[in-house]
Formats: sequence, structure tokens, C-alpha cells
Amino acid sequence: MENDGSGDDSTKRGRDMDGVVKRIRAGEAAAGAELAELFSRGVSLLLTRELDANLVEPKIARVLELVADDIRRDASVTGEGLASAVRARVKRELSELRDSRAHFTAPAEASEAAGAAGREALSKLSPEQKDLLRRHYILEQPRQQICAEMQIGEHEFRSLKSGARSLFDSVQCPKPVQRYQTRLAFRQPTG
Repeated sequence: MENDGSGDDSTKRGRDMDGVVKRIRAGEAAAGAELAELFSRGVSLLLTRELDANLVEPKIARVLELVADDIRRDASVTGEGLASAVRARVKRELSELRDSRAHFTAPAEASEAAGAAGREALSKLSPEQKDLLRRHYILEQPRQQICAEMQIGEHEFRSLKSGARSLFDSVQCPKPVQRYQTRLAFRQPTG
């Protein structure tokens, strides 16, 4: 029976991987190029499923650098387990990328929603309320100065400010109430 050579190829590739692992641990610069030659196509295929084309090339280089670092640090990575180590590193990188995207998109969406709610509330305010809030919160003028310059009394100041705040509260749904309710639940009754 004639040998088709497939067993020889896999044995040769296994020896290549063992050699790459040994050379990376020894610090040979050429070993990184061999690692890239062996795995860059497979890494590219895995990354292309989830990344834009312009992000794939830099990510391939990063993944292979991290695999080389893993090999240097972890003595349990062998030639046999090299493909698994590469696959695991690709999965970790994609997972971290997904997490960072979720981290940055959720606050951005929340910020947009809060901005839209704030603009809606501002559009409902009277000119007096807008002026009062600008003076009180932005210019940080004292209440007495605001009352004198706007020619209003203390009661009207509180009324305008309260009306504006309740309008913002109704639009933006404040959350501190729950925190205070939790604190109150732990207070001991006095008596």
C-alpha cells in the first residue's frame, strides 16, 4: 500500500510547531515570523467574522504577539496545544472588544437620551425659569442677588425654582429616591 503523505505532513507540521514554541521561548526573532506564517490565515478568518476589514490586520499582529507572550510565560503551551492557544487568544481578544464596545456604546446612548430629555425640559420652561436656573446653577449667584436683579421675592424664587426642578424630574426620572428609601429602612424606631 502506498503512503499518500498526509501523515508525514501532519508530523512535520507538529515538529514545526514544537520548534516554533522552543524558539519563541529562546527569544529568537525569526520565530515570530514562523508563528505568523503558521497561523495568520486562520486568525484572519476568525477575526473577519466580527471585525471590519481595516481592523483585521492590526488585530492579527496583536493576537500573535500576545500568543508569543503566552508561550514565554506559560510552560504548559506546547507544539500540540499551540493551535488551541491561538484560538483561545483570538476568542479572548474578541470578547474584550465586545465588552469595550458595550461599555462605550451604552453610556453614549444614555447620554444622548439624557441630552434629549434635558432639551425637552428646557423647551417647556418659561423665560423667567430659564433665567433663574442660569443665574443659580451656571453663574452661581446667591439667592438674594437673583431676587434683587429679577425683582422677585423669596417665595417666588422658591416657586420658580421648584417648578423648573419638578419639570426636569418628570422628564429625566431621578434615581436618588431608592437610595434614601433603603437608608430609611435600616433606621431603628425611636420611642
